[in-house]
Amino acid sequence: LTFSVLLRPTFAMDLWPRLSHVAGLAVVNGVEPWLSGIQLQLKWPNDVYADSKKLAGILVETRSSAAGAFVVLGIGLNVNSQPTDFPPELAHTFTSIAGLTGTPSANRSEVCGSILAELTRFYVTGSSDFQTLIAELEKRSFLLHHSIRFRTTEGWKLTTMVGIGSNGEMLVQDHPDAEVAAILNAEEVRLA
Repeated sequence: LTFSVLLRPTFAMDLWPRLSHVAGLAVVNGVEPWLSGIQLQLKWPNDVYADSKKLAGILVETRSSAAGAFVVLGIGLNVNSQPTDFPPELAHTFTSIAGLTGTPSANRSEVCGSILAELTRFYVTGSSDFQTLIAELEKRSFLLHHSIRFRTTEGWKLTTMVGIGSNGEMLVQDHPDAEVAAILNAEEVRLA
């Protein structure tokens, strides 16, 4: 299931990075009815994991037109793919609703509708009171309190994720006595 949503946020552009987290919460809450009892996690900043495998990816792109700046929110979710549908080199990395439940019976339109309903709910909260979502984001974090590696234009860095900042930044700390740093952008993030 792949789809895009056009958003025209009325809040300040420097707060738009929150939208990938809002979308992540919408996806995990939207697919939970099909995955009862399976823990869904968010891998900062834009992936949804289940059973330690990638279930969905989110892409947030800012664009501009004569009418002003806007956001295209893209969501890709593996719904009825079977484990054998993935290339052998990726089968241990990706999963789907069907792969987790053992049955390819999820209706993609219903799954999409559920995600969109959750997106509407989280979009309102994320734009006006993002602080209330941070606890939920941290509870669902795939990386929190783990040693991680992340890559920027300067290269790879080894550290520990210790929280999520007020604008959705990844908070990291190199050792317990070190200063906490806020990372807003990283090209790639992995468990160490």
